[in-house]
Amino acid sequence: MSSAGLPPLMLDVRARRTEACVAVLSVIAGAGAPWLLSPLAPPLAPGLSIAAVALVILGLRRAGWLGGSRRLVRVVWQSDDRWFLTDASGSVSEGRLRACSRIASQAAWLCWHADVNRSMLLTPYDIPPKDLRRLVVRLRLTSASPASRQAVA
Repeated sequence: MSSAGLPPLMLDVRARRTEACVAVLSVIAGAGAPWLLSPLAPPLAPGLSIAAVALVILGLRRAGWLGGSRRLVRVVWQSDDRWFLTDASGSVSEGRLRACSRIASQAAWLCWHADVNRSMLLTPYDIPPKDLRRLVVRLRLTSASPASRQAVA
């Protein structure tokens, strides 16, 4: 089965609170990790902590999880399995879902090949539960199709 013949699935993904929580926890973990290394000399820990936080923030910002012009604000999944990703700057890029994407009943981790690789974590706190359910059902139907498994891999 595929999503052929179904109307496009349009998702407004501006308010992704789950990603923000994961980002904050990642920054806290980056700040605390050097302090947990016991053989590390105490004068070295603050510098490593600052460097780790800077790297985590840079990575999350580049991925579009901490705002900025690269943050995805709208996702449209066409019935022919094409994805159109709109970022905060208004630019639209066409993407292809990657095999590393994962779905669960209450969450979806989506990764795309696009102009730059994009990823997004969605839960019922981020989009309306009925939209998340429609997305999860369509993804499961599409992944059950042998043709789609070859296209995504």
